[in-house]
Amino acid sequence: MKRKSSVRSVVDLAFKLLAARARTELELDRALAKAGFPEAERKSALARLRELGYMDDREVARGRARSRIEQGDAPRLAARRLEAQGIAPEVASEAAEEAAGGSGEEELAAAALRRRLRGRPPRDEREKNSSNISLAYEKGLREMKDQNYLEATGIFEYIRNNYPYSQYAALAELALADMQYQRDEYLAAANSYADFVKAHPSHPKADYAAFRVGLCYYQEKPSDWWILPPSHERDQTPVKQALDAWNKFVISYPKSEYVTRARDLINDCRQRLAAHDRYVAEYYAKREAWRGAAGRWLSIADNFGDLDEGKLRGESLWRAALAWRNANDLPDERNALLRLLQESPRDPHRAEAETMLKQLPADAPRPAPLEKEQPSLEKPPQK
Repeated sequence: MKRKSSVRSVVDLAFKLLAARARTELELDRALAKAGFPEAERKSALARLRELGYMDDREVARGRARSRIEQGDAPRLAARRLEAQGIAPEVASEAAEEAAGGSGEEELAAAALRRRLRGRPPRDEREKNSSNISLAYEKGLREMKDQNYLEATGIFEYIRNNYPYSQYAALAELALADMQYQRDEYLAAANSYADFVKAHPSHPKADYAAFRVGLCYYQEKPSDWWILPPSHERDQTPVKQALDAWNKFVISYPKSEYVTRARDLINDCRQRLAAHDRYVAEYYAKREAWRGAAGRWLSIADNFGDLDEGKLRGESLWRAALAWRNANDLPDERNALLRLLQESPRDPHRAEAETMLKQLPADAPRPAPLEKEQPSLEKPPQK
Protein backbone atom coordinates (compact mmCIF):
# COMPACT_ATOMS: atom_id res chain seq x y z
CA MET A 1 0.00 0.00 0.00
CA LYS A 2 1.39 3.34 -1.07
CA ARG A 3 1.84 6.00 1.56
CA LYS A 4 -0.10 9.27 1.35
CA SER A 5 2.31 11.92 0.26
CA SER A 6 2.87 15.42 -1.00
CA VAL A 7 5.80 17.03 -2.76
CA ARG A 8 6.68 18.73 0.51
CA SER A 9 6.96 15.42 2.37
CA VAL A 10 9.04 13.96 -0.46
CA VAL A 11 11.46 16.88 -0.23
CA ASP A 12 11.61 16.54 3.56
CA LEU A 13 12.59 12.87 3.29
CA ALA A 14 15.10 13.69 0.54
CA PHE A 15 16.78 16.24 2.82
CA LYS A 16 17.06 13.64 5.57
CA LEU A 17 18.57 11.11 3.19
CA LEU A 18 21.08 13.63 1.85
CA ALA A 19 22.00 14.72 5.37
CA ALA A 20 22.95 11.12 6.16
CA ARG A 21 25.30 10.83 3.15
CA ALA A 22 25.85 12.20 -0.34
CA ARG A 23 23.79 10.43 -2.99
CA THR A 24 23.49 10.48 -6.73
CA GLU A 25 20.13 11.35 -8.27
CA LEU A 26 19.61 7.71 -9.19
CA GLU A 27 20.32 6.55 -5.63
CA LEU A 28 18.04 9.19 -4.13
CA ASP A 29 15.25 8.38 -6.58
CA ARG A 30 15.49 4.68 -5.70
CA ALA A 31 15.36 5.45 -1.96
CA LEU A 32 12.27 7.63 -2.42
CA ALA A 33 10.62 4.97 -4.57
CA LYS A 34 11.33 2.39 -1.88
CA ALA A 35 9.61 4.69 0.62
CA GLY A 36 6.46 4.54 -1.53
CA PHE A 37 6.44 7.90 -3.31
CA PRO A 38 5.02 7.90 -6.87
CA GLU A 39 7.23 8.76 -9.86
CA ALA A 40 5.66 12.15 -10.60
CA GLU A 41 6.26 13.41 -7.05
CA ARG A 42 9.82 12.05 -7.05
CA LYS A 43 10.63 13.85 -10.31
CA SER A 44 9.17 17.10 -8.99
CA ALA A 45 11.13 16.79 -5.75
CA LEU A 46 14.41 16.04 -7.53
CA ALA A 47 13.90 19.03 -9.80
CA ARG A 48 13.33 21.23 -6.74
CA LEU A 49 16.50 19.91 -5.08
CA ARG A 50 18.50 20.68 -8.22
CA GLU A 51 17.13 24.22 -8.18
CA LEU A 52 18.27 24.64 -4.60
CA GLY A 53 21.71 23.26 -5.39
CA TYR A 54 21.43 20.16 -3.24
CA MET A 55 21.75 17.67 -6.11
CA ASP A 56 25.05 17.64 -7.96
CA ASP A 57 26.14 14.31 -9.42
CA ARG A 58 29.38 15.86 -10.59
CA GLU A 59 30.42 16.78 -7.04
CA VAL A 60 29.38 13.37 -5.73
CA ALA A 61 31.46 11.76 -8.48
CA ARG A 62 34.53 13.81 -7.51
CA GLY A 63 34.33 12.77 -3.88
CA ARG A 64 33.78 9.11 -4.61
CA ALA A 65 36.45 9.04 -7.30
CA ARG A 66 39.02 10.42 -4.84
CA SER A 67 38.06 7.72 -2.36
CA ARG A 68 38.29 4.92 -4.94
CA ILE A 69 41.65 6.13 -6.27
CA GLU A 70 43.05 6.37 -2.73
CA GLN A 71 41.98 2.76 -2.17
CA GLY A 72 43.99 1.68 -5.20
CA ASP A 73 41.42 1.59 -8.02
CA ALA A 74 42.69 2.36 -11.50
CA PRO A 75 40.90 5.37 -13.06
CA ARG A 76 38.97 3.19 -15.51
CA LEU A 77 37.78 0.89 -12.69
CA ALA A 78 36.81 3.86 -10.53
CA ALA A 79 34.85 5.31 -13.47
CA ARG A 80 32.99 2.03 -13.99
CA ARG A 81 32.05 1.92 -10.31
CA LEU A 82 30.69 5.46 -10.54
CA GLU A 83 28.66 4.63 -13.65
CA ALA A 84 27.08 1.72 -11.77
CA GLN A 85 25.98 4.22 -9.11
CA GLY A 86 24.10 6.32 -11.67
CA ILE A 87 26.82 8.79 -12.69
CA ALA A 88 26.86 9.69 -16.39
CA PRO A 89 29.82 8.02 -18.18
CA GLU A 90 31.46 11.28 -19.22
CA VAL A 91 31.12 12.72 -15.69
CA ALA A 92 32.47 9.50 -14.15
CA SER A 93 35.47 9.41 -16.50
CA GLU A 94 36.27 13.08 -15.89
CA ALA A 95 36.07 12.67 -12.10
CA ALA A 96 38.29 9.57 -12.14
CA GLU A 97 40.95 11.20 -14.30
CA GLU A 98 40.88 14.33 -12.11
CA ALA A 99 41.31 12.22 -8.98
CA ALA A 100 44.22 10.33 -10.56
CA GLY A 101 45.97 13.63 -11.21
CA GLY A 102 47.83 12.30 -14.23
CA SER A 103 49.47 9.45 -12.30
CA GLY A 104 49.82 6.07 -13.97
CA GLU A 105 48.14 2.92 -12.69
CA GLU A 106 51.34 1.49 -11.26
CA GLU A 107 52.12 4.72 -9.37
CA LEU A 108 48.58 4.92 -7.99
CA ALA A 109 48.67 1.29 -6.84
CA ALA A 110 52.01 1.77 -5.11
CA ALA A 111 50.76 4.90 -3.34
CA ALA A 112 47.61 3.11 -2.19
CA LEU A 113 49.70 0.24 -0.85
CA ARG A 114 51.98 2.60 1.07
CA ARG A 115 48.98 4.37 2.62
CA ARG A 116 47.45 1.04 3.57
CA LEU A 117 50.53 -0.46 5.21
CA ARG A 118 52.17 2.69 6.61
CA GLY A 119 55.49 0.90 6.88
CA ARG A 120 54.14 -2.16 8.74
CA PRO A 121 53.99 -5.69 7.31
CA PRO A 122 50.64 -6.88 5.86
CA ARG A 123 48.21 -7.71 8.68
CA ASP A 124 46.14 -10.30 6.81
CA GLU A 125 46.02 -12.43 3.67
CA ARG A 126 44.12 -9.83 1.66
CA GLU A 127 46.73 -7.14 2.27
CA LYS A 128 49.45 -9.65 1.58
CA ASN A 129 47.86 -10.60 -1.75
CA SER A 130 47.50 -6.96 -2.77
CA SER A 131 51.16 -6.39 -2.05
CA ASN A 132 52.09 -9.61 -3.83
CA ILE A 133 50.27 -8.61 -7.05
CA SER A 134 52.43 -5.50 -7.35
CA LEU A 135 55.59 -7.46 -6.63
CA ALA A 136 54.59 -10.24 -9.01
CA TYR A 137 53.91 -7.78 -11.81
CA GLU A 138 57.30 -6.12 -11.32
CA LYS A 139 58.97 -9.54 -11.33
CA GLY A 140 57.16 -10.38 -14.58
CA LEU A 141 58.49 -7.20 -16.18
CA ARG A 142 62.03 -8.09 -15.13
CA GLU A 143 61.71 -11.59 -16.53
CA MET A 144 60.34 -10.21 -19.80
CA LYS A 145 63.21 -7.71 -20.03
CA ASP A 146 65.68 -10.57 -19.53
CA GLN A 147 63.83 -12.53 -22.26
CA ASN A 148 62.82 -15.24 -19.80
CA TYR A 149 59.51 -15.44 -21.63
CA LEU A 150 58.28 -18.74 -20.21
CA GLU A 151 58.66 -17.50 -16.63
CA ALA A 152 57.18 -14.09 -17.44
CA THR A 153 54.20 -15.67 -19.22
CA GLY A 154 53.39 -17.78 -16.17
CA ILE A 155 53.49 -14.74 -13.89
CA PHE A 156 51.31 -12.53 -16.10
CA GLU A 157 48.78 -15.29 -16.75
CA TYR A 158 48.54 -15.91 -13.00
CA ILE A 159 47.82 -12.21 -12.36
CA ARG A 160 45.28 -12.03 -15.18
CA ASN A 161 43.41 -15.17 -14.15
CA ASN A 162 43.47 -14.79 -10.37
CA TYR A 163 43.06 -11.02 -9.96
CA PRO A 164 40.78 -9.99 -12.87
CA TYR A 165 39.57 -6.83 -11.08
CA SER A 166 43.03 -5.61 -10.18
CA GLN A 167 44.54 -2.82 -12.28
CA TYR A 168 47.42 -5.19 -12.87
CA ALA A 169 45.20 -7.64 -14.75
CA ALA A 170 44.94 -5.31 -17.76
CA LEU A 171 48.64 -4.50 -17.60
CA ALA A 172 49.39 -8.23 -17.53
CA GLU A 173 47.26 -8.71 -20.67
CA LEU A 174 49.25 -6.01 -22.40
CA ALA A 175 52.55 -7.52 -21.31
CA LEU A 176 51.51 -10.89 -22.73
CA ALA A 177 50.78 -9.22 -26.08
CA ASP A 178 54.15 -7.44 -25.97
CA MET A 179 55.92 -10.74 -25.43
CA GLN A 180 54.17 -12.28 -28.43
CA TYR A 181 55.41 -9.34 -30.50
CA GLN A 182 58.96 -9.68 -29.15
CA ARG A 183 58.94 -13.37 -30.08
CA ASP A 184 57.90 -12.52 -33.66
CA GLU A 185 54.44 -14.06 -33.15
CA TYR A 186 52.94 -11.11 -34.99
CA LEU A 187 49.49 -12.43 -35.90
CA ALA A 188 48.88 -13.75 -32.39
CA ALA A 189 50.08 -10.42 -30.97
CA ALA A 190 47.74 -8.50 -33.30
CA ASN A 191 44.78 -10.48 -31.96
CA SER A 192 45.91 -9.95 -28.36
CA TYR A 193 46.32 -6.18 -28.83
CA ALA A 194 42.93 -5.98 -30.54
CA ASP A 195 41.30 -7.91 -27.69
CA PHE A 196 42.90 -5.51 -25.19
CA VAL A 197 41.45 -2.47 -26.98
CA LYS A 198 38.03 -4.09 -27.14
CA ALA A 199 38.07 -5.05 -23.45
CA HIS A 200 39.65 -1.81 -22.17
CA PRO A 201 38.70 0.99 -24.61
CA SER A 202 39.31 3.76 -22.05
CA HIS A 203 42.55 2.35 -20.63
CA PRO A 204 45.46 4.83 -20.71
CA LYS A 205 47.38 2.41 -22.93
CA ALA A 206 44.53 1.58 -25.30
CA ASP A 207 46.05 3.84 -27.96
CA TYR A 208 49.38 2.03 -27.64
CA ALA A 209 47.65 -1.33 -28.14
CA ALA A 210 45.64 -0.05 -31.12
CA PHE A 211 48.80 1.28 -32.76
CA ARG A 212 50.57 -2.04 -32.20
CA VAL A 213 47.80 -3.92 -34.02
CA GLY A 214 48.88 -2.19 -37.23
CA LEU A 215 52.55 -2.68 -36.41
CA CYS A 216 52.03 -6.43 -36.05
CA TYR A 217 50.48 -6.70 -39.51
CA TYR A 218 53.16 -4.43 -40.97
CA GLN A 219 55.88 -6.77 -39.71
CA GLU A 220 54.32 -9.49 -41.91
CA LYS A 221 54.71 -7.44 -45.10
CA PRO A 222 56.72 -8.92 -48.02
CA SER A 223 60.44 -8.17 -47.74
CA ASP A 224 62.96 -7.34 -50.46
CA TRP A 225 65.32 -10.27 -50.20
CA TRP A 226 67.52 -10.95 -53.18
CA ILE A 227 66.54 -14.62 -53.46
CA LEU A 228 62.81 -13.74 -53.73
CA PRO A 229 60.80 -11.66 -56.24
CA PRO A 230 60.52 -7.93 -55.44
CA SER A 231 58.13 -7.18 -52.57
CA HIS A 232 55.71 -5.25 -54.79
CA GLU A 233 55.07 -8.39 -56.87
CA ARG A 234 53.92 -10.43 -53.88
CA ASP A 235 50.76 -10.68 -51.77
CA GLN A 236 50.00 -7.38 -50.03
CA THR A 237 47.33 -8.62 -47.61
CA PRO A 238 49.38 -7.80 -44.47
CA VAL A 239 49.98 -4.27 -45.80
CA LYS A 240 46.25 -3.78 -46.37
CA GLN A 241 45.53 -5.03 -42.84
CA ALA A 242 48.11 -2.65 -41.38
CA LEU A 243 46.70 0.27 -43.37
CA ASP A 244 43.16 -0.50 -42.20
CA ALA A 245 44.29 -0.76 -38.55
CA TRP A 246 46.18 2.54 -38.65
CA ASN A 247 43.38 4.38 -40.43
CA LYS A 248 41.04 3.33 -37.61
CA PHE A 249 43.70 4.23 -35.04
CA VAL A 250 44.18 7.86 -36.17
CA ILE A 251 40.40 8.35 -36.13
CA SER A 252 39.90 6.77 -32.69
CA TYR A 253 42.95 8.32 -30.99
CA PRO A 254 43.67 11.65 -32.76
CA LYS A 255 45.63 13.02 -29.76
CA SER A 256 47.82 9.93 -29.23
CA GLU A 257 51.57 10.33 -29.16
CA TYR A 258 51.74 7.60 -31.82
CA VAL A 259 49.66 9.46 -34.43
CA THR A 260 52.64 11.08 -36.20
CA ARG A 261 54.39 7.75 -36.64
CA ALA A 262 51.13 6.11 -37.72
CA ARG A 263 50.63 8.71 -40.45
CA ASP A 264 54.16 8.09 -41.77
CA LEU A 265 53.49 4.36 -41.87
CA ILE A 266 50.11 4.91 -43.55
CA ASN A 267 51.92 6.76 -46.32
CA ASP A 268 54.44 3.91 -46.62
CA CYS A 269 51.63 1.34 -46.88
CA ARG A 270 49.88 3.33 -49.59
CA GLN A 271 53.14 3.60 -51.54
CA ARG A 272 53.55 -0.17 -51.34
CA LEU A 273 49.98 -0.85 -52.45
CA ALA A 274 50.31 1.63 -55.33
CA ALA A 275 53.52 -0.09 -56.47
CA HIS A 276 51.74 -3.45 -56.39
CA ASP A 277 48.79 -2.13 -58.41
CA ARG A 278 51.22 -0.64 -60.94
CA TYR A 279 52.84 -4.07 -61.28
CA VAL A 280 49.40 -5.65 -61.86
CA ALA A 281 48.46 -3.04 -64.48
CA GLU A 282 51.71 -3.57 -66.36
CA TYR A 283 51.26 -7.33 -66.11
CA TYR A 284 47.90 -6.99 -67.91
CA ALA A 285 49.31 -4.59 -70.48
CA LYS A 286 52.17 -6.93 -71.41
CA ARG A 287 49.60 -9.60 -72.18
CA GLU A 288 47.37 -7.12 -74.05
CA ALA A 289 44.58 -7.51 -71.51
CA TRP A 290 43.79 -3.85 -72.03
CA ARG A 291 40.54 -3.65 -70.08
CA GLY A 292 42.16 -5.15 -67.01
CA ALA A 293 45.09 -2.76 -67.37
CA ALA A 294 42.82 0.27 -67.77
CA GLY A 295 40.72 -0.69 -64.77
CA ARG A 296 43.80 -1.08 -62.60
CA TRP A 297 45.25 2.29 -63.70
CA LEU A 298 41.94 3.97 -62.85
CA SER A 299 41.99 2.28 -59.44
CA ILE A 300 45.47 3.71 -58.83
CA ALA A 301 44.27 7.19 -59.82
CA ASP A 302 41.26 6.95 -57.49
CA ASN A 303 42.98 5.40 -54.46
CA PHE A 304 46.55 6.67 -54.63
CA GLY A 305 46.46 9.64 -56.99
CA ASP A 306 47.57 12.06 -54.28
CA LEU A 307 50.93 10.29 -53.90
CA ASP A 308 54.10 11.79 -55.39
CA GLU A 309 52.57 15.25 -54.94
CA GLY A 310 49.62 14.28 -57.14
CA LYS A 311 51.75 13.23 -60.11
CA LEU A 312 50.59 9.63 -59.83
CA ARG A 313 47.01 10.62 -60.65
CA GLY A 314 47.94 12.21 -63.97
CA GLU A 315 50.25 9.36 -64.98
CA SER A 316 47.62 6.73 -64.08
CA LEU A 317 44.85 8.47 -66.01
CA TRP A 318 47.15 8.80 -69.04
CA ARG A 319 48.03 5.11 -68.94
CA ALA A 320 44.33 4.25 -68.53
CA ALA A 321 43.46 6.32 -71.62
CA LEU A 322 46.11 4.51 -73.68
CA ALA A 323 44.82 1.14 -72.49
CA TRP A 324 41.26 2.07 -73.44
CA ARG A 325 42.51 3.15 -76.87
CA ASN A 326 44.21 -0.20 -77.36
CA ALA A 327 40.96 -1.88 -76.34
CA ASN A 328 39.17 0.28 -78.97
CA ASP A 329 36.89 1.64 -76.22
CA LEU A 330 36.64 5.24 -77.35
CA PRO A 331 34.02 6.46 -74.82
CA ASP A 332 36.11 5.27 -71.86
CA GLU A 333 39.24 6.69 -73.48
CA ARG A 334 37.46 10.05 -73.72
CA ASN A 335 36.43 9.88 -70.05
CA ALA A 336 39.98 9.11 -68.93
CA LEU A 337 41.41 11.98 -71.00
CA LEU A 338 38.79 14.42 -69.69
CA ARG A 339 39.60 13.39 -66.11
CA LEU A 340 43.30 13.95 -66.79
CA LEU A 341 42.66 17.50 -68.02
CA GLN A 342 40.33 18.31 -65.12
CA GLU A 343 42.16 16.60 -62.24
CA SER A 344 45.79 16.95 -63.38
CA PRO A 345 45.93 20.13 -65.50
CA ARG A 346 49.73 20.39 -65.15
CA ASP A 347 50.46 16.85 -66.25
CA PRO A 348 53.20 16.66 -68.93
CA HIS A 349 50.78 14.72 -71.19
CA ARG A 350 48.20 17.51 -71.17
CA ALA A 351 48.89 18.79 -74.71
CA GLU A 352 48.89 15.29 -76.15
CA ALA A 353 45.67 14.50 -74.29
CA GLU A 354 43.97 17.59 -75.78
CA THR A 355 45.06 16.53 -79.27
CA MET A 356 43.72 13.00 -78.74
CA LEU A 357 40.39 14.36 -77.47
CA LYS A 358 39.93 16.46 -80.61
CA GLN A 359 40.45 13.36 -82.72
CA LEU A 360 37.83 11.33 -80.87
CA PRO A 361 34.28 11.40 -82.28
CA ALA A 362 31.79 12.68 -79.74
CA ASP A 363 29.31 9.86 -80.39
CA ALA A 364 31.75 6.97 -80.63
CA PRO A 365 29.99 3.68 -79.78
CA ARG A 366 31.27 1.29 -77.18
CA PRO A 367 32.84 -1.89 -78.51
CA ALA A 368 30.94 -5.14 -78.20
CA PRO A 369 31.90 -7.10 -75.04
CA LEU A 370 34.38 -9.91 -75.53
CA GLU A 371 32.73 -13.28 -76.01
CA LYS A 372 35.25 -14.93 -73.74
CA GLU A 373 37.26 -13.38 -70.98
CA GLN A 374 40.74 -14.57 -70.17
CA PRO A 375 40.52 -15.79 -66.56
CA SER A 376 44.24 -16.49 -66.43
CA LEU A 377 44.84 -12.77 -66.85
CA GLU A 378 42.32 -11.79 -64.26
CA LYS A 379 44.94 -11.78 -61.52
CA PRO A 380 48.73 -11.94 -61.85
CA PRO A 381 50.55 -14.68 -59.97
CA GLN A 382 51.47 -13.85 -56.38
CA LYS A 383 55.08 -14.82 -56.00
